[in-house]
Amino acid sequence: MKKRLLLFALLSTSLLTACIFDDEDEEWEASKVCPESKRGTFTDDRDGQVYKYTTIGDQVWMAQNLNYDVEHDACYYEDDDCRVMGRVYSSDYLVECPAGWHVASWSEWKKLFNSMDGMSSAGNKLKSTNGWSELNPEDEPNGTDDCGFSVLSAINGRDNRGFRSVYLTSTNDEWLNSTCCAPIFVTFQSYQPILTADNRVFGNVNGYIRCVKD
Repeated sequence: MKKRLLLFALLSTSLLTACIFDDEDEEWEASKVCPESKRGTFTDDRDGQVYKYTTIGDQVWMAQNLNYDVEHDACYYEDDDCRVMGRVYSSDYLVECPAGWHVASWSEWKKLFNSMDGMSSAGNKLKSTNGWSELNPEDEPNGTDDCGFSVLSAINGRDNRGFRSVYLTSTNDEWLNSTCCAPIFVTFQSYQPILTADNRVFGNVNGYIRCVKD
């Protein structure tokens, strides 16, 4: 009996060690984090527009920028009715998402970045596979778009990090205190694009909006 118990204990220890080792060595996989079977489309009842969505971890995100026409928005691509790039909104005016969805908060963006294997790789994994212009001939500005999130290069300005797409976060205490929070996807002047969160004190900010399912 004692020999059986000892053998069971040794086997249990071996299995536990193996599990821990596997977890430590496990690589990020899109098929686990954001399977294609959990992507689809939905319709905004307000204007009949159809949007793509993607499930990343336990969050469901719009896979396109919001394109709901309100006062004080801007459309830089009138020829496609803003359906490709979406509309640019002002942080000074509240914009509502379709029913059952809401404007992503800063904490929800951070959760998304964590699901995409952390800040250092989230930009590359979330950006579209084409459309980003390099700063230098040797740069690779496009992303891998592993989860179908498809951040596109947009007219949100340019600095020494290249072209950038700025996203607004929901109006909350964090935003009202003007301490942060516009996730910025950029073309970086190196071989890999990065994602940064600009923590400067903002006044009015213009940017795109991604909605998250309630």
